[in-house]
Amino acid sequence: MNVQQYAEYLIDGNFIEAERYRRQCIPNVLYKFISLASDETLNAAKLNTLQENALWFSPVDYFNDPCEQKGLFIDGAELKSAGWSPEQIANCHSVFNQAAMAGPICCLSADSYSNMPMWAYYANNSQGYCIECSVDNPDNIYEVSYEEAPSSVTKMTANLLCEIYKTQGKPTPTPNQIQTLMLLKYNSCIKQKKWSHEKEYRIIAPINGSQGIAIPADSCGLTFNKLIIGTCCSEGHTQTLYRIAKQLEIGIFKLVPPSDGSLLPTLEEC
Repeated sequence: MNVQQYAEYLIDGNFIEAERYRRQCIPNVLYKFISLASDETLNAAKLNTLQENALWFSPVDYFNDPCEQKGLFIDGAELKSAGWSPEQIANCHSVFNQAAMAGPICCLSADSYSNMPMWAYYANNSQGYCIECSVDNPDNIYEVSYEEAPSSVTKMTANLLCEIYKTQGKPTPTPNQIQTLMLLKYNSCIKQKKWSHEKEYRIIAPINGSQGIAIPADSCGLTFNKLIIGTCCSEGHTQTLYRIAKQLEIGIFKLVPPSDGSLLPTLEEC
């Protein structure tokens, strides 16, 4: 998705078109790669989440990119040069932090099960598994935008703060407030361009806090289609995954190393 195009729709006040554009960029199928490592207590928690037909949402602090939620920023020097006091600048930062910082997030990929780097990064070198999900409702799914550099939202956030002062006590947000809040929410869905090979999509839990949470897949607009076992998954974990897949009544497959003449793995039904 082109975030600039999305922003233009919002700035023009065309919220319906903005959402239509955002939704049309969501694919019909997404993949969730999950690791199974040496911590069996953690493994049991992951498998239990799967058995409950749910997805795990992790706090941003647990992510592997130190630049998470740095895609948008407030330029304090710009506000200072415009005559804003230190207190006003602090208030502007506070409004930005409240609007742009998100709760726990579930990360998925639009690339298929054959993406071996994803198995390496997020499924512990193919020792884990992958869930193929069909997208039933894209309302809460956001495409990650990959940018060369962060973008300043100083003026937009300053205007939002001024509107908040003017409309204090009014329960209904103004169009300008809605526009800004929708755009600032994308702060959690902007990453540096070098991550673009992951083709990532995100679902942001509608809660605050620093704890992870399991949320049913259907509440996220998703349905589990297939469970794909990594090539290096242990026999014990394979048996557990097979049992869970049968319980969930979804297809279960094993990732098979590439055969002669190919560099891509294939699937073998279990």
